[in-house]
Amino acid sequence: MASQPGDNPLRRGHASVWGVFLIFIGTVFLLQSCGVLPWELWLNLAAYWPVILIAAGLAILLRRRNAWLVSGILLALMLGSLGFAVWQYNATVSNMTTHNYSAPVEGLAKVQTNINFNAGELTVGALSSNSTSLVEMNGASSSGGIRADINRQGNFGVLSVERTNFSSNSWQKSAYTLNFHPDISNSLFVQSAAASNAINLSSLNIADARFKLDVTETTLTLPANPSGVVTVTFDVNLCDLSITVPQGVAVRIEVHSTAVDLQVNNARLIQSGTTYKTADFDTATSRIDIILNCNLSSVEIN
Repeated sequence: MASQPGDNPLRRGHASVWGVFLIFIGTVFLLQSCGVLPWELWLNLAAYWPVILIAAGLAILLRRRNAWLVSGILLALMLGSLGFAVWQYNATVSNMTTHNYSAPVEGLAKVQTNINFNAGELTVGALSSNSTSLVEMNGASSSGGIRADINRQGNFGVLSVERTNFSSNSWQKSAYTLNFHPDISNSLFVQSAAASNAINLSSLNIADARFKLDVTETTLTLPANPSGVVTVTFDVNLCDLSITVPQGVAVRIEVHSTAVDLQVNNARLIQSGTTYKTADFDTATSRIDIILNCNLSSVEIN
């Protein structure tokens, strides 16, 4: 059958490629949100970017064929890439190297903590109050390692934790746990990408915190006993973020968002434009002030 006026086969081919690509990406995000696929799998999938070029070429060559047939071939190609990425990711589990680190308090009263963590699972929590350690870390990685060191200046210290020998081209799996002393004042800065994070600050003495998250699944519990005004800033892109506000904590959340699925517990938080706050925020002497900058993400606040 002859093409109708305005019917461009090449344009149809492009539409098939991008339509299937969007369905594929959406499916991967859905499976990650449901816990079926790990968030760090994106680093494995990134190595298969040439598949997009192959798909575009096939769409051009087959542009005069049935559109459903072309779409099926393209989807099978992308699902095959996903299967290989999952297989390579799982193959790293049996080749894990353990890493441990601890640093004593030794007179420290305040610490600045900088965490740079990509492609793995990170858990943050608290030590017991009678611990002599400022921080204890343990975990394992299939490739590369993790470095932690502290620079002391009197009663103040700067703690740095970051992945080492990290390459997005290697098939990696890593899982680390960081526990901090609950009584030491901590200014926390976390950068994380392609990772799954479980951060519990409820028992920690947080002076302020900043989170820069890209393509992560992150659950975060705010401090249960903030001292004075604690400012927490989020810069979030392509993430699934869940924030829990402990009962009795006064909080205000200022939201700056683009294309975000935002779910807020309206029973606790009163909305005024793009700001949400508890009824006692303005009068509370101890409170948490949150600035939430997010794009193309799903955010839940309870």
